[in-house]
Amino acid sequence: QGPVPFWHQLLLQSEDSGGRSLSVEPLLVCFLAGKMASLSAKPFDIKDFAKTSGEYKNFVATMVIGMEGHPKILRYDLQKLVRFSAFSVLCAHGTIFGDDKTAIINVGMMLCISIISCLVICLIYMNNFSDLKDFDLKAMDRLAHQINSFVPFCLGLYVSLSLQRWWTLRVAALGKVFDSFCNLAMLISCELHAKKWTDLRTQVLKYGFGSLTLLTQAARDKEDLQKLVDQGCLTALEARAVQKHVDLWQRPMILWVWIMRISMSAMSHQKSPNPRIGALLAECTKANDGINTINEYVDTQLPFAYVHLITFLVNMQNITLAINAGLKFATAIPGMHYLAMISQVAMVCSVCFLYQALLQITYLLVDPFGDDTLDFPIKAYGCYLASTIHALLEAHPQCPVVAENGTLWRPKQAGQLLGMPACEILADSESDEDEVQGVAVDGF
Repeated sequence: QGPVPFWHQLLLQSEDSGGRSLSVEPLLVCFLAGKMASLSAKPFDIKDFAKTSGEYKNFVATMVIGMEGHPKILRYDLQKLVRFSAFSVLCAHGTIFGDDKTAIINVGMMLCISIISCLVICLIYMNNFSDLKDFDLKAMDRLAHQINSFVPFCLGLYVSLSLQRWWTLRVAALGKVFDSFCNLAMLISCELHAKKWTDLRTQVLKYGFGSLTLLTQAARDKEDLQKLVDQGCLTALEARAVQKHVDLWQRPMILWVWIMRISMSAMSHQKSPNPRIGALLAECTKANDGINTINEYVDTQLPFAYVHLITFLVNMQNITLAINAGLKFATAIPGMHYLAMISQVAMVCSVCFLYQALLQITYLLVDPFGDDTLDFPIKAYGCYLASTIHALLEAHPQCPVVAENGTLWRPKQAGQLLGMPACEILADSESDEDEVQGVAVDGF
């Protein structure tokens, strides 16, 4: 792209001909923001981020296409699920039967254990097969009862903790970043609404959506800075500056630092009151807190010894149940009690499956930033966020103007659309003439 302009060196670190590191303190940051907008490989348009991500519906769920092209559940119809029972969508995307076959495979293994235990006891009583019906199973029943008394409580607590961590990641972590970005857009839209700040508003949007992409890449441990350049969120030089930080979790924080600096400088030039600047800084720090929270939850799992013990209890429960069911099946053979035999097979299939399925859900929820069906549809969330921010930034042209005497005036453009003549210019040297010229608002 030719030589680096002097204003771009205010923010990016470069090297001189001697290989020495140069770092120039940023000045004229608002001018910088405007010039940076012209360096993107692709013109930035927030409407590109607001486009729907291949949304479609099946019988119960509304599906969207994720960033990597995988289907994800955006929402589901709870009323249909309850009314038509879970059997209507037994093998649909997002169910235990549809996506992950671990629970089904585990049930098959437990059935094999039951068959082996049944064959062993049958071989032992081969010479006196009729005596098999009197085989004492009280000790085995007590053992199964003792193990089963621990598993429901321990497994229920573990599933509850996993769901709580998943919900915290959505609301207190990812949701905090989204809320901060949205609140920041509202502050800038109200405080820096003049036309001269158009480039700055665009640059804040670029860095904001770029930080969300970098955050997703950090959570997935995948690096793709070229994607941000292609989207128009970063220039090639900015991408090089971000690439210097090897830790992927640092990269979205860098963009929020840039957002804070250029926004704070613009509000200082606008002579905005300090409380408004403080509100802007608070939103930026909240976004940084959200990123840190995601990093903490993703990198800090529940204690390994605790998770290992829960998994061990579930495995022991299923194995004990399978052996006991095999023995009871064998004792029912001499008397040809078919109902008893069928009930034992059904018990192994149902109980073992439920315990294993609950355990399986916990590892499907432990990292909701992947490509699984139950993971967060980040792309769909970004579409809603982009639509909201676009509405916030486009709200001020039609907003009534307040005079010093408390009178509200309709903006000139809105008055002309309604067929009303334009009225006096309100005395405000800091405002654009097109925005303060208007007609009186009826009913105020």
